[in-house]
Amino acid sequence: FVSTYDYLKIFRWEETGIQEEPQKPEEMQIRAYPNPFNGSCRFEIPEGFDVSIYDLNGILVRRLDKTRVWDGRNTGTQSVPCGIYFVVAKYRNAILKETIVKID
Repeated sequence: FVSTYDYLKIFRWEETGIQEEPQKPEEMQIRAYPNPFNGSCRFEIPEGFDVSIYDLNGILVRRLDKTRVWDGRNTGTQSVPCGIYFVVAKYRNAILKETIVKID
């Protein structure tokens, strides 16, 4: 073994018990596409968030379980009218919101 270095570096890693800060809510967002949509709309939302769709009057239209796709239907599986809807995602103290538009 040939070396041109005459020193040795030793690194020691210790856990401090302090975890990294979770991502701040303002850095997280909902991505909805296509928007406006006809038929269905897909959402990119951080893991762990519960997702609900509301109409302009603030009435719950649909809760999305594990799926991140809304088919434009309410909980009764009836097609909702064209218009503006709000996607609200909640996880602990974080709330994310996005506006989507359903068209014909």
